[in-house]
Amino acid sequence: MRLHKGANESSFLAASDLKADQQRAQEDGDSALESFFKATIDQIERIDPEKAGLVLMVDNSSVQLFPIDREYPARSVQALLEEYAA
Repeated sequence: MRLHKGANESSFLAASDLKADQQRAQEDGDSALESFFKATIDQIERIDPEKAGLVLMVDNSSVQLFPIDREYPARSVQALLEEYAA
């Protein structure tokens, strides 16, 4: 999802949009961002949406993608928070 105009509007992104952003990062020589997009795209392509969803956690120091199990989401969220806080 991209936020626009001070987060008053947003748009969802297709995998093709993320791949275009990955290509842009590569062209700009930003290997860290390119690697992040590659890992994100790989995880999106591997996940079974019937079994899990993905949550993107962002703060001032990092960006991480976490799977959330649909059957036991509270357990997944607890593990996510513990890992993120570590």
